[in-house]
Amino acid sequence: MKSKSKMNKLLILMGAILLIVGVFIIKPIELNKKNNANSITDKGMIFGDINAPVKIYEYSDFNCPDCKKLNENIGDTLLEYINDKKVVLIFKLTNENMYLNIPKLSTEDYKELDKIFNEKDKYTNPQTEEDSKSYLGEDLYNERKNHSKEIKKEIEDLNITVIPTLYLGTEKMVGVYKEDEFKQIVENILNSKK
Repeated sequence: MKSKSKMNKLLILMGAILLIVGVFIIKPIELNKKNNANSITDKGMIFGDINAPVKIYEYSDFNCPDCKKLNENIGDTLLEYINDKKVVLIFKLTNENMYLNIPKLSTEDYKELDKIFNEKDKYTNPQTEEDSKSYLGEDLYNERKNHSKEIKKEIEDLNITVIPTLYLGTEKMVGVYKEDEFKQIVENILNSKK
């Protein structure tokens, strides 16, 4: 009877040790996964030359007042960087319904984002799947549906809980930034690539 009791205690002790070791091994792996900016895809609306030296990924929503404010603050500077082929913006709309309601924008139409922020109600009401396919064309509709899935996965993987969230390279920026703050970060990244 005593040996059975000792065996149970030994099994419980071994289980506890394995549990503790597992927590210390798995948790850091999970934390690294949640902050891995290298897992970000180029899915989204692309403005500028995809081969520009600096990639900016913006997780945003046209219904978000802070997202609008951020774009008002950095818009002119960002457009200058885009035009100079120093930066490409990959705009990742977190609202799938809205993403399926806005027209196709070309890589030169960055200023159209201002228009959409100001006329957001026009793009808010969800259309039927058939209406969206007719409006966007089936290929663009399917592309945006796939992009939305990827964007949702990235949001989860990167543990993004607040928008706007920007990634400039691997530098994570959350919230509203002033133009000079944004410019300084971009310049630092550009200078580090020289």
